[in-house]
Amino acid sequence: MVNTVVHVYFGDHHRHPIVNNYLNTLSYRQLVIDSKKSNKGRFSRLLGLVRLLFKHKKDKNVVFHTHDLLSFYLVKTIFPLKPILFDSHEVYRCYFGRFLYYLVYILEEMATCICSYKFIPSVDRARLYKINKKTFVVENLFVPKHPPCVATKKQNTFVYGGLLSEQRCIRELVQMFEKIPSCFLTIYGQKNSYMNKILKMGLPVNVEYKGEIAQDELLEELPKYTASFALYKPVDLNNKFPAPTKLFENEYLGIPTIVFDSPYVNRLIASGVLVNTCILGKIDDLSFKKILGSKEIYNCRHNQSKSIIWN
Repeated sequence: MVNTVVHVYFGDHHRHPIVNNYLNTLSYRQLVIDSKKSNKGRFSRLLGLVRLLFKHKKDKNVVFHTHDLLSFYLVKTIFPLKPILFDSHEVYRCYFGRFLYYLVYILEEMATCICSYKFIPSVDRARLYKINKKTFVVENLFVPKHPPCVATKKQNTFVYGGLLSEQRCIRELVQMFEKIPSCFLTIYGQKNSYMNKILKMGLPVNVEYKGEIAQDELLEELPKYTASFALYKPVDLNNKFPAPTKLFENEYLGIPTIVFDSPYVNRLIASGVLVNTCILGKIDDLSFKKILGSKEIYNCRHNQSKSIIWN
């Protein structure tokens, strides 16, 4: 009988909302083995993860729940007979080019065959693989810690909080707000080389970068804004078929989400799961004329449907 679930992640689990969803809701005894970013480099982090895994070599009644492809194969190598769950949060082959792209794709398909069960965040992501046995869709829903607060919204104030990257259209957002000085944008996220280049060029007076913020603090700030951006430039499979937690967080908190068109979002809106989402067709439609003309921006309401809450 299982008495312990060991979550394994090659990264900092504090920054991974889905790992924390499990930690905050499962009744089993849970442990976390992760590998936070440091100045030591990837190889040293990998060795550190291996050393931590070997400490559990004699553990019984344990299930390993892996949260990335690398962690899955590490655990499978060290514990070939233990039950292993593979939570496929990303389309991992997208991070590689040419030969490595196809090699990683094969590894992804093999992982589906040899894991105990595979979890994937949407049906659209599942369709990217030929092998789908033992695969279950577990959406990136929201775990509320308290009822949504009623905040006084500041008119024409917008927010983005999350990964600062080209795929999230941060530069395009800054350029758009530069043309509309009566609207304001606040950006939260860990500073990186991409954001440094934007900051070096200078931000318009109506755009403010506030740096990194803890997830719980961000959730407290969000209801104060008119709307939130969750843009994914469709440059690869991860961003063509996004399954962002932000959609469900914002629904619960009563803040509209501005997104690009995608099959997953369209289906959630058509089924009535999302009621506060403003869809832009593509990056060329990123303009205030379409955003401010959307009824979802002004008719937003708290959505506490069971369909958006992690259970």
